[in-house]
Amino acid sequence: MRRLLILLLVLGLLLVVGDRVAAGVAAGEAEKRLVANGFRDPSVRIHEFPFLLQLAQRRFRHVSVSAGGLRAGEDQAVHVRAELRDARARSTGSAEVGDLSAVGTVPYAEVVRAVGVPAIELGPGPRGEVRLRRTVEVLGIRYTVAARGRIEARGTHLLVVPTAIELEGSGALDDRLSTLLTDRAAIDYPISGLPRGLRVDRVTATADGFVVQVSGRDVVLTG
Repeated sequence: MRRLLILLLVLGLLLVVGDRVAAGVAAGEAEKRLVANGFRDPSVRIHEFPFLLQLAQRRFRHVSVSAGGLRAGEDQAVHVRAELRDARARSTGSAEVGDLSAVGTVPYAEVVRAVGVPAIELGPGPRGEVRLRRTVEVLGIRYTVAARGRIEARGTHLLVVPTAIELEGSGALDDRLSTLLTDRAAIDYPISGLPRGLRVDRVTATADGFVVQVSGRDVVLTG
């Protein structure tokens, strides 16, 4: 009886090890596909046991993904992390994820590039605000302004909305000019390439850039 118990224990351990080895192989293949889709230095971890049963059902209960960076066309983000729960692989090569949450940092330089307006400066401000400096034109006159702004997430857009604005050089701002400059100094950065079903939940300013948190249910991933 004792030998039988030992044998069963050994077989159980071999099953667990074999299952984890298979999970590691699958994670490695997933990492290769992520690299092909613009991820830099990705890491994939498939949670839960047994993996082989999940593989047979093509349904994975919990998968963690992290990457040093992500490039989609001209857009890029760094320090990307994602948690996928109830991911169902389709025969077409796509997948549907029951619950997906992710976070990544969009560098200030990336936002400046995407806006496409020269001489914009962005950086972190006090109390989670953003410091902004740019040149805007009002009624044919160019003004260089410095502003503090709050960050808003609207749909799939990141907005920097000035809350306090100053005119560099000389001259005071009357209410009408202040309103016009504030409207023109605002920044609208569309976060492109988000899969259908994902929404932007929160955006915060850090020393490295805008930290963007997204989530969604029944998200369809292609590619």
